[in-house]
Amino acid sequence: TAVKIKLRKSPEPWQGVKLLLLGDYTEERGRRLSKPMLKAARDHLGDLTGKDMADVGAGCGPTLNHLRQAVGPEGKIHAVEIDPFMLHVLKSLHREREIQAQLGGFDDVRLPPRSVDVITMNGVHLGAGLEDEHYQDITLPWLKTMARALRPGGLMIIEDEVMELLQMQMVPKVERAGFKKILLHQGQQDGLGPDQWLAVFKRNDTLAE
Repeated sequence: TAVKIKLRKSPEPWQGVKLLLLGDYTEERGRRLSKPMLKAARDHLGDLTGKDMADVGAGCGPTLNHLRQAVGPEGKIHAVEIDPFMLHVLKSLHREREIQAQLGGFDDVRLPPRSVDVITMNGVHLGAGLEDEHYQDITLPWLKTMARALRPGGLMIIEDEVMELLQMQMVPKVERAGFKKILLHQGQQDGLGPDQWLAVFKRNDTLAE
């Protein structure tokens, strides 16, 4: 069931175009996207009650309600979005759900050091396959700020649809930023769709400071 919302004045004049994205804001889509990520988090960390999680590249936040339920009232959910308009939409949708929403940067996730136990990302390609040298250069510092934002032993869980590019470019880059790869799944495992992959990285405590 799609969620109907009322928006305050938009900071951008072309809100109608971006509001088409809200067709993806459904409980079913949120459940489908969050299920494999939450399973991976529980497999490696156990019970998530009381944990602090951050969804980076949150968009309008389809997974946030499910993350909120997983950590319970003792945990905190941070939502980081780089687009000011989508952040505005996200806040409108989740203003009653105790979500800490904030604007992220291109080279800095803007989360405090050692503030979260799990970072999730869905549909955030991290520059994979792009030839623009400057964009590639800022991706590594951005990933390093996520490693610093995680507590020791924390996880970064990524879900997307670019498996070959992930293996060739993303994994080495993420590992240089201060992570260890501990899981890489593709297609119809742990609730994934046939074209999806899931990667789990653990904070490398010797590189992430």
